[in-house]
Amino acid sequence: MSQNVKSVWVDGIHYWHRLYSVRFSLLTALLGALTTLLPLWGDYLPPVASSLLIVGCSLGAAISSLVKQPALLEDIEKDKQDAR
Repeated sequence: MSQNVKSVWVDGIHYWHRLYSVRFSLLTALLGALTTLLPLWGDYLPPVASSLLIVGCSLGAAISSLVKQPALLEDIEKDKQDAR
């Protein structure tokens, strides 16, 4: 049995780069990659501090996804009005 599944994006998806959670997630990924790819990073930043930074950014991404961004919401609503 086959069903058609339609993918639906959230309103304002083209503003993805302005979301705090996306910014924190990208920072977490960058720090994780630096830790993995650059072992010399350990000379400047101890592994514990690096791990704490990564965990902090991960928590920031999780918490920031719950935070309203009024200016961004206004832009999304304005785009909706312009589309009508």
